[in-house]
Amino acid sequence: MVKNIFILNSQLKVIKVLNIKGDNVFYDDTYTQDLSTGTSTFEFSTNVTGIIEEGNYVMFYHKLKYELFQIVEIEEEHKEGGITSHCYAEGAVLELLNGSFRGLKGDMTADFLMKKILDGTRWQLGYCSESLKTNIQMVNIDKTTQIWDIIQSYMGIFNYEIDTRVTYSAGKVIGFYIDLYDEGELGKKTYKRFEYGRNVSGIVKKKDLYEWCTAIIIDCQCEVDNISFKQHGFSKGNGSDTILAETANDIYNAGKPYIYGVYDGNEVDGREAVDNALKDLKRRCIPKFDYDVTTALTYQEYMEISLGDTVRVNDTSFNPPLLLEARISKIELSFSDRNNCKCTLSNYRQLKTNALDLTKFISGNKKLTEQDIINIKKYLAELDIDKAVIGKIINSLLGKNDDPIIIDPGKEPGKGDDPDAVEEVEDTEDYKQIKLSTISGGLWLGDKRIYDLKSSKPVSKEDSKTAQQYKDALAYYKKFKLGTRKDNAKAASIRSDNNKYKIGVMVRYWCGKFGLDTRLVYAMIMAESSGNPYCDEAAYGLMQCEKSCYFGRKYTIKFLDGSTKSFTPSYSTMQPGKGGKTTINGVSVDKNISNQIMFGCHELRKCAEACHYNVFATLMAYNFGQAGMQWCVCEYIKDKYGLTVNSNKRGIASQSTAVKEKYYKVLDTHKAPFASYRQKYKNKWHAGTPTNIEYYLRWYKPNNGSLPYFKDKKGNKIGYGVIVPSSTAAQATGTASSDKRKIIVDLAKKIVSQHVDQKIATYNQVPRTVNFDKPIRKRQSKPFYGIKNPIVYDCSSFASCCYLKAGLKSVYDKNCKWGSLVSSATSKPGYKMWPCTTSTLDQAKPGDLIMGCNYKVTSSNCTRGNWTAVGRTHHVMVYIGDGKVAHARKWAFHPKAISINKLSDLDDFKYNRMFFLRPWDLAEADKNTTKPDSPIDTSTVSDVAFKGLPGARAKDYDNLPKSVTVDGRTDNVKFPSTTKYVFCHFGVGDLNTTDYINLLKDLQHKYPKKPIFVAKEYYVNSSYPDAAAVNSKIDTFNATMKNYCNKTKYVIFLDISKGLVDSSGKLLTSLSSDGFSFKDEASQKKYYKNVKKYILNISKGEIRESSAVDVTVTLLTQKIHSYSKPVKSLTIKLPKTPEDSFYSRITFSTDSNTIKFNQPSELYLAGDHCKNGAFTPKKSNKYTINVFRSVDNDLTTKKYYGNVTSLYTSKLVKQTGQVNTPGTTLNVRKGAGTTYAILGKLKDNTTVTLISKTSNNWYKIKYKGGNGYVSSQYIDNIKDAADTTTDFTNYKNFKYRDKLVKNAESFYKNKSKFTYNNTTPFKYSNPKSNIANWKTGGKIHLDDKFLMQLLTMGYSYSTMDLENKTNRNKASDVSWALPYISSEANLAKYFVENDWVLDDIDYTKFSNIEPGDILFWDSDNKNNGAFMGCSHTSICVGKDSDKNNMMIEGDKDSIIRKIKITDRNVNNLLFVGRIDLNK
Repeated sequence: MVKNIFILNSQLKVIKVLNIKGDNVFYDDTYTQDLSTGTSTFEFSTNVTGIIEEGNYVMFYHKLKYELFQIVEIEEEHKEGGITSHCYAEGAVLELLNGSFRGLKGDMTADFLMKKILDGTRWQLGYCSESLKTNIQMVNIDKTTQIWDIIQSYMGIFNYEIDTRVTYSAGKVIGFYIDLYDEGELGKKTYKRFEYGRNVSGIVKKKDLYEWCTAIIIDCQCEVDNISFKQHGFSKGNGSDTILAETANDIYNAGKPYIYGVYDGNEVDGREAVDNALKDLKRRCIPKFDYDVTTALTYQEYMEISLGDTVRVNDTSFNPPLLLEARISKIELSFSDRNNCKCTLSNYRQLKTNALDLTKFISGNKKLTEQDIINIKKYLAELDIDKAVIGKIINSLLGKNDDPIIIDPGKEPGKGDDPDAVEEVEDTEDYKQIKLSTISGGLWLGDKRIYDLKSSKPVSKEDSKTAQQYKDALAYYKKFKLGTRKDNAKAASIRSDNNKYKIGVMVRYWCGKFGLDTRLVYAMIMAESSGNPYCDEAAYGLMQCEKSCYFGRKYTIKFLDGSTKSFTPSYSTMQPGKGGKTTINGVSVDKNISNQIMFGCHELRKCAEACHYNVFATLMAYNFGQAGMQWCVCEYIKDKYGLTVNSNKRGIASQSTAVKEKYYKVLDTHKAPFASYRQKYKNKWHAGTPTNIEYYLRWYKPNNGSLPYFKDKKGNKIGYGVIVPSSTAAQATGTASSDKRKIIVDLAKKIVSQHVDQKIATYNQVPRTVNFDKPIRKRQSKPFYGIKNPIVYDCSSFASCCYLKAGLKSVYDKNCKWGSLVSSATSKPGYKMWPCTTSTLDQAKPGDLIMGCNYKVTSSNCTRGNWTAVGRTHHVMVYIGDGKVAHARKWAFHPKAISINKLSDLDDFKYNRMFFLRPWDLAEADKNTTKPDSPIDTSTVSDVAFKGLPGARAKDYDNLPKSVTVDGRTDNVKFPSTTKYVFCHFGVGDLNTTDYINLLKDLQHKYPKKPIFVAKEYYVNSSYPDAAAVNSKIDTFNATMKNYCNKTKYVIFLDISKGLVDSSGKLLTSLSSDGFSFKDEASQKKYYKNVKKYILNISKGEIRESSAVDVTVTLLTQKIHSYSKPVKSLTIKLPKTPEDSFYSRITFSTDSNTIKFNQPSELYLAGDHCKNGAFTPKKSNKYTINVFRSVDNDLTTKKYYGNVTSLYTSKLVKQTGQVNTPGTTLNVRKGAGTTYAILGKLKDNTTVTLISKTSNNWYKIKYKGGNGYVSSQYIDNIKDAADTTTDFTNYKNFKYRDKLVKNAESFYKNKSKFTYNNTTPFKYSNPKSNIANWKTGGKIHLDDKFLMQLLTMGYSYSTMDLENKTNRNKASDVSWALPYISSEANLAKYFVENDWVLDDIDYTKFSNIEPGDILFWDSDNKNNGAFMGCSHTSICVGKDSDKNNMMIEGDKDSIIRKIKITDRNVNNLLFVGRIDLNK
């Protein structure tokens, strides 16, 4: 809550503070924020007059940021008791109305636009959503326009939302920021419940009756009276011209007389007119609604909500109950009057609920009447619910007639019809954003099940191999001193954003252009020039360009994307200050210093490519020259393999073929066995530095364990050990010392901020705060050094707080003046102390302490005995790096009591009266994490961090504590500072969902936007005490947790039970002895592999697997539904309103029994075993159904269209299964039961062929030339396989395919005539008039869309003649050419409309794909709102010499490229199309 506001003058200096209470007060205030405009205002009244003027500023601190307004109007009113000033202030950002901009045109991103228009103002771009940085739109500012108007006008084009803030420090405003959020991103998805009668005082549901009708009269010229039908709630009688929407009239018009509308058509065919009128009635019979919600929140609730938050509105009084999702679009707050707050909701979206209220069909009697049952059956039938399911619902209602009766048709009746059952919320997770290619880098948190994994470590061979490779690489790099001087202050200053030359800005830019590791380039700059761009010896500049080799010669600089530029190194192009300024990423930098880095990166890239990306060889080549490096490798080959080498010549060119072949094999190991030959090279050729690799790598600063790398053209990292398993030392030793040091430094800065920024803390000795989490205040009636009741620290307690926060107690509650601090910090072995001078700074690390002394410090007197006595030291500071300290300094007024200072500004440093102190426990943490001088831990490499204890509950990990103890066992593994994902498994021991959800919120806060997987709890088996009662509670537990996950972004409910449980869902007795955990290493490994499998499945398009055989499934967009067992009955449901990009897939098999299939009325199916839109599945087959939003065509008017593919054309399905008996064998018996004789035994993991399944759940299997029986309880991993090889459909070829392929090849051969750019000729209806827009440097702009447009419209390179083309017509001389189609998605739609889709494609070998076929891809892996999400196309052009199917496509890097189809991720292939299949 805001209790005071600051009045600032025009120079933004505080001139007055107004409070809610006291002498100088403010009141009648209203702070208004508006989401739609991004603006805010602040109105207030005050009794202060004569000081506040128009043009002054108002500022206050609210929700962790400073808000700044400018007063634009003051009205003074004389009332009893004096003058009152009424002030109106607008957000300070509106000063941009006084600034103007002009002269900007072209395709750009929002962040680029913002940086451009704000350049020259005091405002700058702050945060910007990553999605906005890739959203390119056309901008045209061709006349002088106010800057704020530009920001507003492009909100709707880029779809961004605006927030503004300022930063305030040392008594003045120091930064002005505009933050850009993607539409819908501002605010949080809190889903706070706005409920009528609690915090909502009124809800008005407004029906839009403009088009609404429940019957439609057909007004057309053709005859329609003789057409009649009755289907799914709609009917038309013979002799009538009216269609009735019967069900809609009952539901939305309460059965009253029909509301009539008119369909005005011009059809000449009666059937067509009726179909179109029915389609129009379906659209109009459901009324549209808008809402007005009057909020009545508590003051605390108003203080908690934020602009843009997503909330939910609920009112059960409506029929049906109202459940809405909305955003907070406007907030009006009063800080002085709690009753004068309100908020406005907008962007309402009605949510679906799976619950059906059947009370309206039930009479007032206590028992269901026969008429009640008839009414319910009719209603459920109209909802397309299967008759068998309706029967179960009726049976479940009989005898259960509590009022109201709520039935969920999505559940199987009898399972979960508990009146307390939790209503399921629709899962809103965008699974395409979950990208995990490996299990490495995760945190697993839970009870005994996770604890057991800590000791067994059941990692897969692949994971173990990766971890070992990384560990080997770390050890190898250690030989070359990697990172031993990474914390040097000079090296840190080069990497710092505060570097005076802005080296970091340029390094990041040029490394991106050349595909280089920024940290490696930083290291090379430090090694070559110590960051001095004026360094001028035999070589010049930051990266030491050899003047004798390069100056005065023209070079072609080639970038990773294939573009080039010419550059001639010289003093005029490389000496700082001579080339003026240039702008990189919105930052003005010295152009010639930028040229130094560009040319150095260019040379490094050349070396890397020549060295096959061997880092060690590349560094040698940069120093020795490529020929010198090659001489060293050849000498190594001579000695190692006995080959003849010409030692008197440098380079590889003069060597034999055998030596060359071996040379590249040596480089491709990515190691440097030839490193010892560097000294020999120096001795023979008198050139270079024989320790060049070490000299570079010692400055390399790893990032989260990263190792040096280069990038290939696809952006893949290449280098020895570049795949980093998850952090490690935390497993054995807890938080790494680097994390402890970070905690120390972060808290030191935070305490300084308490004084400097927040004015809530100051210096004092008694009392003082020694534990940051338990602050001590100086309480007195008057302000203490200008601050009322401040938190107080002295220098020793400042250090105590910082170290205690990191879990270190060596300096807790000690005193420097009396010697106890130094005494305690050095009381155990391992501590370090050394004089603090300019020359010793590089030995220090952030987090070390610095002691101020009363005497001069020398190397000889810097001992424990000398500095523990009373009166020897008088001050302690926390070293924060870069030559700076944070400390509680002295009694003083704000802001001088607690501060950050440069050491060079302190007298004790100037007069050598300081020494560094590394307390024993910090030194021990360093030792436990890394060996001396080792930059990265090599002691432990684990792919997953495990945290868990037997008996642990979610509540035990609340607030993410450093350690947890349960029943005498302690979990000391610290929560890592970052993680790729989190997996949680709690439940059986404590089914408290509130505690679990609180823990998940803590994890979301610590690891924002990281996926958190919550395991569905399986049933315990009979070995667990009171198993039946526990399993009943597990149902409710799972329902609650699933709902929370479904509505919470990045939190995913994960069923990992398949293969771990029996047919009733209980944990297999073969895996557990206690009923819920896993009994041995084999069963633990199975659990681990299951979790791994289902986590990785999520990132592959959310494959929803199930072993159910009686299936009712709602197909969800972008989801794949897969069923592992033959399905007996299948009911498909679909969302009522399909998205344009809707696409879903279901895969299932059938056995020798008849399958019952229920197809939704809104779905038209075509393909195998389909006729007139209906699908009839056959026995012993396997099917894939792809469903997407239907398009308007002659085939169907239904909402959804699907393709059915039968995998087996005429073959029977056989099934295989795998024996699952860890540690024992499985009996094969003569019959289906344990009373039958044993024929033999099968070992664990044996694969068996399944013949059939008996009624008592035994499998009949093939066994030793005959048959046998095994219990199905011990068979899992069941798979389908055809008895013979699968036959894929051999489709008829497109007769003009050769011409189409020839055209594609013509563009590929002439790709040098094009440049990749989205502003292509066909962006304009008259290409000839817009040549300047689509042609650059003589090259035509081309992207993948334009290439496919040219091909499908019948053009070749020689016939396109774009410079003279005045339209976008297809080629006139080609009979099969398609018209101009604006996008890949629309082309996909066109192919579907014409039934040009190859449904039965061999997606493994592509054996039945032919040249000329068009491949449609979802290449960006996003639900982009387009048809099927299609965003890329390519064309098959035949096979290469190895019989690989090749394709040609537009490509950003290669302009036009030819690659194998399998080089792309075939999981992103939507379908394959062939033009004119039937001609």
